[in-house]
Amino acid sequence: MLFIDHHSPLRVERYHYHHWAAAPGALIQQNLIDYLRAAGVARRVERYAPGTTAQARVSGRVLRFERIVGGGPVRVNVVLELQLSDGGLNEGGSQTGGEYRASVAAADGSMHATVEAYGKALHRIYGKFLHDIEAHANVADK
Repeated sequence: MLFIDHHSPLRVERYHYHHWAAAPGALIQQNLIDYLRAAGVARRVERYAPGTTAQARVSGRVLRFERIVGGGPVRVNVVLELQLSDGGLNEGGSQTGGEYRASVAAADGSMHATVEAYGKALHRIYGKFLHDIEAHANVADK
């Protein structure tokens, strides 16, 4: 997790993950899986493992995962690149997705409030992604 102090906007600081249960990428991946399961987007939603078959696959990258402090309320900025590939992984199936972003103010300056803000930002992003998936599915059905 990176953070930027408002008073030194060109200096990016880094939090260390030795107190975390898992690295942020793994936490985000599991959070997305839980979200898609709860949304009922498919009969099964599982973490990808080599050698498994799937009708569709979500891939992604964390582009920004920032906590901005100073100059007002603490804010988080999250930018993810998410893609849904369907129609088979190697069959040139269709894709939907893109770059999704959300910025959320934390309730206060604590790390607990920051984590809650990250959760809200991620859920906003997942909602936009799910909307795009559903729109893509509706176009494909016509």
